[in-house]
Amino acid sequence: MGGGRQAKRCSGAWTCVFRRLDVPGQRTRGQDRREAAQVGDIPRGIEVAVTQRVALPRRIVRGLRYMLTRRCAQRGFRLRPSDLTTQIFAYALALAMAKTRVEVHAICVMSNHIHIVVTDVEGRLPEFMRELNRPTAKALNASQGQWENLWAAEPYNEVVLPTEDELLDKVAYVAANPVEAGLVESPTAWPGLIHWMPAEGTVAKPDVYFGKKAPDFATWRITAPSGMRWSDEEWRARLKSRVQSRVDRARQKVTRDGGKFLGRKAVLAQSFAKRAASYEEKGGIIPRFAARTRATYLQMVRTLRAFQRGYSKALDAWRAGVRDVVFPHGTYWMVVHHHAPVKPPLAA
Repeated sequence: MGGGRQAKRCSGAWTCVFRRLDVPGQRTRGQDRREAAQVGDIPRGIEVAVTQRVALPRRIVRGLRYMLTRRCAQRGFRLRPSDLTTQIFAYALALAMAKTRVEVHAICVMSNHIHIVVTDVEGRLPEFMRELNRPTAKALNASQGQWENLWAAEPYNEVVLPTEDELLDKVAYVAANPVEAGLVESPTAWPGLIHWMPAEGTVAKPDVYFGKKAPDFATWRITAPSGMRWSDEEWRARLKSRVQSRVDRARQKVTRDGGKFLGRKAVLAQSFAKRAASYEEKGGIIPRFAARTRATYLQMVRTLRAFQRGYSKALDAWRAGVRDVVFPHGTYWMVVHHHAPVKPPLAA
């Protein structure tokens, strides 16, 4: 293969490794930015993902749905549930939603990471995550008497959810996360911020960090995704069933292994200075999207590869001084920081 790509056969699938993609003004620390995309035979109904080992330019498109994950530095329990932590997250979430119009369908704040499922209505996902992560980090540092980084150095991970099937699966995953982690026996027993069914609430401004200009109250909303082939009632029924299935399997596993759930009281008794003790493999693959069928998988692979090829070609031209080069639709960083022209979206 030409154009700076390499191809190799790995475990019965072709893996294409794309060449380095640097962005002006961003530090790479000597690391290549590559994408590894496996295209092989995929059993129907099995979730798969195009993966990467380090960050790539984000493809931000209006209307896409994502599952977002952000981890704490050193896997510390800086988000350990408490009334103040829940208030801080709910307040910051409400402000971020109001500013960016991102719709939230599920959220779970675990002790050392967060999961959120969203629809990026206006193509402002990076702004939403900045408006959520920055104030929560500063407010939690203030409340805990800390000053070092709260979030891990690596950026948040976004997994594109192309169809309702992946969306339903990830919302159920977020809801069942505290149970599958062996912490509590049911999602409703989790003492931290967790929502997966449509809901709404108003939260007062926390007494820490947020200044006088911040509103005294803010309203957050968890909504059912719009534009689905299912009605809201059917969405609720399917989601309830999917969550219960995951919870039942998690309970069976705990029983089979002869263990027990940590429990709500023990979770609340943990110190925020504690870290996760379980082993986590380093340098693993990072999912870019989820797909439960081969057809969806292959379509997403083609879309992502086309974006990477177009971005790489446009970036080479930009570096050569061509300022009217047009970047592919979905380019974000170059548009925000350099006002680079971008192709319009394809007609429906």
